[in-house]
Amino acid sequence: MCALISACGSNGTTIAHNTDGGTTVTMGDSGNGPAMVAKVAGPGQAVAPGDLPVWAPVYPGATVSQVTDIASHGGEGMPVGHHKQVIFLTSDPLAKVSAFYEQKIAATGVKPMMTSNQPDGSMWAMPAPGGQSDTITVAKSDGQTAIALTYGVKQ
Repeated sequence: MCALISACGSNGTTIAHNTDGGTTVTMGDSGNGPAMVAKVAGPGQAVAPGDLPVWAPVYPGATVSQVTDIASHGGEGMPVGHHKQVIFLTSDPLAKVSAFYEQKIAATGVKPMMTSNQPDGSMWAMPAPGGQSDTITVAKSDGQTAIALTYGVKQ
């Protein structure tokens, strides 16, 4: 996540390595302070948030690899809001993990805005307040199956 954010430009981007082992990335200027602040907890510090969407629970037996808490204050084309990105890892096959989330989504009765099921991964975009979307992506990563969830947080 840090490499991705730092590659976005040098317009006020700072990366701080915290004493707790996490990382804080501050980017841009909204006119009232930073345009975005992302707090990243990596392996060893990451714990599944308690506010996961009902359609996207922690996959059984998966480990939490990373949790990023993003507060975006506008400016530089960024939306205003609070989001989280959570990455889980499992050794289970991609098809099994995709089927798990497909069943969880179907059980909620909420229809995805978009779905993509390919041999190398699956993705669902779910409706969220304010015309935004929450997403879950399942893909292979370094010999494991990675589950990346990005969702808005109610404030």
